[in-house]
Amino acid sequence: MLNLVQIMVKSHKKPNYKEHIGKGGVFIANKIAHLKSSADELPKEKNWFQRHPIWTILIALFLFGQVLSLAKYDSPKNQNVAQINSYSFGEGILIGEFKYTFTNVRVTPYVGGSYVGKSADGEYLIFDLTVENVGNEAKYINDEIFIIDNLNREFDQDSSSWAYLENNIILKKLNPGLIKEAQIIFDVPEGTVGKLCLKKSAISSNCAAYVEW
Repeated sequence: MLNLVQIMVKSHKKPNYKEHIGKGGVFIANKIAHLKSSADELPKEKNWFQRHPIWTILIALFLFGQVLSLAKYDSPKNQNVAQINSYSFGEGILIGEFKYTFTNVRVTPYVGGSYVGKSADGEYLIFDLTVENVGNEAKYINDEIFIIDNLNREFDQDSSSWAYLENNIILKKLNPGLIKEAQIIFDVPEGTVGKLCLKKSAISSNCAAYVEW
């Protein structure tokens, strides 16, 4: 009986596939497994930017420079002059609800009276003008006017000298239909040449008109 069981176990022994495929088959199977393992270990292909780091940096710098150039071009001092009207003395300039007419400019080293006054650090440019309210209600006069000289430098009005002007327009309200004589003053380097830039309001960054003198 024991011999019969041993015979049955031997008859169900797991087959040896290597014996069936032979030595040649084993060699081919091992080669296939080796090639598959080598393929898995190959590095993944890099994209163009990873393979060309220097060109990538140059392209990025170029694009950054283009953005800065556009921002600089949009600055009020670098606007295309051809897009902004330029006026001369005696011509009316409509900015919002006010009409400005510049009539004269004079140069002086001192402003004020015999006893009280102020000396310029450079020289004063005092502009005479008239302002008319062409709107339908009383408004504070827009005094957003500055100078851009021939070196593209920007000059604000000299607020410390307004008190010495006969007709300053600081915080002056003008009723509709009325015309007021006015003056604005700048402290600038001697010999300054340029143009006045009139803005629409205090929150506007662009010139609405130029006045040559």
